[in-house]
Amino acid sequence: MSTKEKDGRRRRKHKKGAQKLKTPKELRVLLSGKLPLAMLGMALFATSVNIGLGIVLSQMGTADIEVGNVLRNQILSGQQQQDHHHRQHESLEMLDPYLAEHGATSNFCTDVPCEKHYPEIDWSVMRFPSMEQRNLVANSKHFHQFANHVGFFAAKTDPQRLTGETVEFDNGTFIHDIQCGYDTTHSDFGPRDDMIDLFNKDRLMPLHHVPLSFIFQHFTDGVLPKIMFQLDIIRNRNITLVLDEPKDPIIVEMISRLGLQYVTVSARARLVVGAKEMYSGCKVPPVHPILWRRARVLLTGKDPSPKPDGPIILLHRSKQNAIRPGRFIDNYDELKGAMMQRYGDRLVEYDSKQFSPAETIDLFSSASAIVGSHGGAFSNLIFVPIGTVIIETVPCRPSGNTIDLFPSFIFYVFTAMLGHTYWRIQYVSSNMNVIMDPEVVFRILDDPHAQTDANITSIRAT
Repeated sequence: MSTKEKDGRRRRKHKKGAQKLKTPKELRVLLSGKLPLAMLGMALFATSVNIGLGIVLSQMGTADIEVGNVLRNQILSGQQQQDHHHRQHESLEMLDPYLAEHGATSNFCTDVPCEKHYPEIDWSVMRFPSMEQRNLVANSKHFHQFANHVGFFAAKTDPQRLTGETVEFDNGTFIHDIQCGYDTTHSDFGPRDDMIDLFNKDRLMPLHHVPLSFIFQHFTDGVLPKIMFQLDIIRNRNITLVLDEPKDPIIVEMISRLGLQYVTVSARARLVVGAKEMYSGCKVPPVHPILWRRARVLLTGKDPSPKPDGPIILLHRSKQNAIRPGRFIDNYDELKGAMMQRYGDRLVEYDSKQFSPAETIDLFSSASAIVGSHGGAFSNLIFVPIGTVIIETVPCRPSGNTIDLFPSFIFYVFTAMLGHTYWRIQYVSSNMNVIMDPEVVFRILDDPHAQTDANITSIRAT
């Protein structure tokens, strides 16, 4: 084959996708800008106001490179835009009574090294429409395992779970077999003599080993609180985040709204990440209202106060939009029809396939109530105003144990962190699906703050 034919073949191959790089050395050369720009495979990676750099590494260690050089918002430029957003969001944060009460601005790291100790968490009420359903949960092994895991009944929370730290290491590394969590040790980031597989960039904060963080739910409950804790450091020092390759487009939308620089790496590629300045950002409280409520304000840019006249959202879980089977509402058409008749135009049916990420955030940030069966769409609670009524139906076995362990309580955690009013319908199921009685839904929405005996409260053991 002639040289000309080979060149044409390479050009045709390049048009089909990102350039394949077979060695870490080639990847470092590419990132250093020593290869021609044409080899980068320019692509719009996200509808962002900032520059996103997406790097996807396969399990075999080869790399697909996508550089998202996305247009910046031209209304305000550079530092002026950042200062404007900071002032705007700081004022919005003060509209959240919890953030205002706990002096939120003093609880975030602005420089390194940094260590903050957060106040105890007061777990909110978990409401049930009947004592029978309440007892199914209260007496189940799964609930007590969950409660012990998060400290629901603990007289005092483990201090490690309420402490956040950020530390900088010169010529630091992060190895592939470390999970990024609150119990990560800073020595995991220290200088090493091992070969660096990836980057050698100036400033990096690896967050890609938060388990399953390529999924919207686990990015939200695992990565987002870490970003909130040290957001000012990330911005002030121009740090690039290392994130797991996002599967859900809404993750890219969230990152872009925060105005962050990032690279994405498959956590399954098992590579060693290195940087001239490596920042340990894993040791952050896994759940805390201060971090989650700050995220809501920064992502929506809206007053988080209750929206009692906002839309009532019915989550439509179907075989077309669900990742896992089951947890479908068998009488969905009946429920939808009854709610349409009662609430008219206020009712909005939500199917993630029918809404863009921006439309999703706009919808949920104005909601007054959300109704549905347990599933990933409830991850949108991160955008939902204070006091919004959440009705979640969860299938369970006759013992009260849920099909999954901790995931079946995760959205209660969302509501407890964000100040929502949470109702749980525990449905004993023989086929993994549920039935939602419209009359029960109406009764809850008519009086969402009803004080009944069928509640599990935040009273701690003494």
